[in-house]
Amino acid sequence: MRPVLVFGAASWATFLVACALSVYAFGQFGQVSGRSAALQLEAWLSLLGALVAAGAFGIASALLGRAHTQRAAFVLGVGGSVLLVASCWALTANQVAGTAYIAFALLIAVPSVAAYTGQAVGS
Repeated sequence: MRPVLVFGAASWATFLVACALSVYAFGQFGQVSGRSAALQLEAWLSLLGALVAAGAFGIASALLGRAHTQRAAFVLGVGGSVLLVASCWALTANQVAGTAYIAFALLIAVPSVAAYTGQAVGS
């Protein structure tokens, strides 16, 4: 259970860094609401995304019979989240239709693939 929590915390921390970069460095916010309101909204949405990613990681680990160390779960959480954020930014920049649906599918697929990297239970 603990590696799943570490994975989720690492994902959320990475998402928060990406949110801060998008709002403060790249100026991606609504002019009416302001930067802090946009960051707060993105922080809550990133928490939801991290919960979905941690759930997908935990379920996939259980179904595949894989175990992870806490360090591996942290690295997988950060790496998978960076990959997810970069993919979403690329999809949005290229104005791909249905980007939200693709992002949700990636939010489940990337942690599921990351779960496969663990050691098989019983070996």
